Amino acid sequence: MKRKKHWVLFALLLLALIGLSPGDNRNLLSSENNRLSEPVSLPHRQEEREVGNITAAVSLNPELFERLQERTREFMESRHVQIHLINVASSEAYETFRHALALGESADVLLLDNKWVQEFAERGYLLPSEAYFSGTSSGETVEGLLALNEWNGYVWAIPKDMDPYVVVYQPDRLREFGVNSLPTNLAGWERLLSAMKANSTAKGGILGLDTTDPMAVLSLIWRIGGHPQKERDGSEGLTEGENQALRVMDKARSVFYSTPDTLARDNFWTQLSTGQAVLGIYRASELHNRPFSTSLKIEYPGLLNPEHRMYAAGKSFAVAASSSEGETANEWIAAMTSAEMQADWFDISGELPALKSAYSSSFHPGLKEWISAKSQQEPAFFIPSNSAQNTELENFSVSASAFMNGQLPLKAFSDAYAKITQARP
Repeated sequence: MKRKKHWVLFALLLLALIGLSPGDNRNLLSSENNRLSEPVSLPHRQEEREVGNITAAVSLNPELFERLQERTREFMESRHVQIHLINVASSEAYETFRHALALGESADVLLLDNKWVQEFAERGYLLPSEAYFSGTSSGETVEGLLALNEWNGYVWAIPKDMDPYVVVYQPDRLREFGVNSLPTNLAGWERLLSAMKANSTAKGGILGLDTTDPMAVLSLIWRIGGHPQKERDGSEGLTEGENQALRVMDKARSVFYSTPDTLARDNFWTQLSTGQAVLGIYRASELHNRPFSTSLKIEYPGLLNPEHRMYAAGKSFAVAASSSEGETANEWIAAMTSAEMQADWFDISGELPALKSAYSSSFHPGLKEWISAKSQQEPAFFIPSNSAQNTELENFSVSASAFMNGQLPLKAFSDAYAKITQARP
């Protein structure tokens, strides 16, 4: 009798085990109320991949942000990943990014102004690009750009674009002052600025630039002939060319027309287009949407001799040290910095590509005027990066504006200039 009961118990136990074993119901998922949902199909072997999900923070105007969203949607559809874009106002970007990075709460990817990269890298906020990036080789980057993102033997961000300062001028007006083209040396600039000063109207200057923009002021100094070649050989103090350029500018302050805001810049552009003004300093991107008179000419950076190069702003993609999504970040950054994407970006923003190959006519015929695709020469000059550069530039901006508007003596401005351009170890 006992043996029979044992067989019955054994049979019941066997049936229970069979009911719990994996079978046709292995793909049923339990919902929160414990009811079974519809069967979920397992992916094929080639589709087995965890979907990446990253956040990218940028600081762009609405039109450019919309285009970035469009291109990102295309990327997500082709890669089956999720990218959440955040747009931060340009006036708040530095503090917003710095604060979030310090707390370890930033977006996975950030589009940074190049002059912030080394500071954030030194603070331990960023991953070196070697840890995640497998896109275009560094040899394809326009000369000088990658060096801005280097520190301690590593590259900390991937260049996306550059925005060089250029001179826009009226050739006919130049001829009125006895020259056929922009001067190529200090003596020529001194003669031109002296002639402009003698003929400037009571309404104001005839050489326009944003005197509150430290890079515009630096660009003018360098274009006149005060190029900081000491940055190349490590010597201290200002070069004779820099001292002469500052003295020339000091004597010609009355010819400068300050354009610190949109209204002033629009007004000066009208004067320049109609021949009332002679020349102006602009970023390349600023020229993109302005009505361009056939009488105006641009001095393209690719045509400048090294000693006349002006400054180039720019932005780069960096990955936060707190991010664990390096693979997805790599794929998205590579797509957003491809030569095709950079040429397309030039079309809508006027910002120049960071890749040499983008200057091939096959991508965009209009780009070859700016820089040769085969050029090995830096098209612009870049202040050597350091962790305090953002603060130093803000301080220099105050001095530059005061000097250009006649409120600061030459000696004080020379000291401020020497500090911002001094050689870095």
